[in-house]
Formats: sequence, structure tokens, C-alpha cells
Amino acid sequence: MTTGPAHSPAADRWAVESYGAPDAATTHELAEAARRHPALAERVVLLGPVVDTAARSAGAQGLRLARDTLREPVGANAIVISDYLRAGPRWYVAQLRHMLRYRVEEAVADLACPVLAVRGGPDPVAPAAWVGALADIAPHGRALIVPGAARIVQYGRPRAVAASSTDGGLVPEDELPPRGTA
Repeated sequence: MTTGPAHSPAADRWAVESYGAPDAATTHELAEAARRHPALAERVVLLGPVVDTAARSAGAQGLRLARDTLREPVGANAIVISDYLRAGPRWYVAQLRHMLRYRVEEAVADLACPVLAVRGGPDPVAPAAWVGALADIAPHGRALIVPGAARIVQYGRPRAVAASSTDGGLVPEDELPPRGTA
């Protein structure tokens, strides 16, 4: 599924059934698929959701992403940079345009299933206020900040993300696995 105008039911089903978004653009795809096919969505987990209303420009997103690279583990940066290089600048610019235009908050407001918006503690791309706002907008929303993880929270604390993603994300923060085990 793409964040652009083309959607297919099979791709939407894949996005909803995976119920967790591995990257920022995929949070848009997941929210939209769940909105279009609510019967498929048991829950939606948005990892590091973008693009907040305070930074809806390529420049603002670029600066936030650059700041984030200083906080990420080297291995996480290597994965992201190699993905960008393999996809190429044309793909990146096309996805960026879609990402900036899409209003994830509108999709989240329409979701009947539980929504968990997750961010790593120091994530500059998905600020705490934005993640909290998305949780508030969702009819059944919660926000979770995973301490000890940067933006790519599923890389830095995979067990914490997995634990918080089960049962509708109803795992209290104090019951998450301790740092160093996730």
C-alpha cells in the first residue's frame, strides 16, 4: 500500500494485519487501511507517528530527522541510510510529498479500534505533545513513551514495543521490561 492515492484491498489487509508500523510513512498507511477496512483492525500501533501539525514542511521534518540521527544506535542509522540509498532520491521525494500532505490525525479520529501511539523518549520527529494529541484524538487512544529508546523505538527496545503492542497496548509503562532486557 502506498501513502498516495492508489490503495488495494490486499495491501490494506496486509497493513492492518501487521498492526504495527515499522516506519514513519507506514504509520500513515496503517491508519488509512484501518480506517478504510475497520473490520480488519483489532488494534493499531503507530510507532513514531509523523507529521505533526507544528512541523508540516520538508525542512522541519529534515531538521528533526537530522537531530534524531545523533541519538540513534549506529546499527539503526545504518539500516535507515542503506534503505534510503537503495530506494534513491526520486522515491524519497515522492514519499515525502505524500507524507507531508497526509493528515494522520484525521484517520486516527475515525478509528473505532484501540490506537496506541508510541515514541522513544527523546524522539524529535514525533514529539511527546504530538503523540499525546494523536492518542487524545483517537476514540480509544493511548500514548506510550518508551524510555531508553530513540526514534526507531522497535530497534532500541523491541521487547518493550512488543509487550506494549499486545492486548490493545494496555500494558502500563511501569510493567514494561526493564532497560537492558528489551
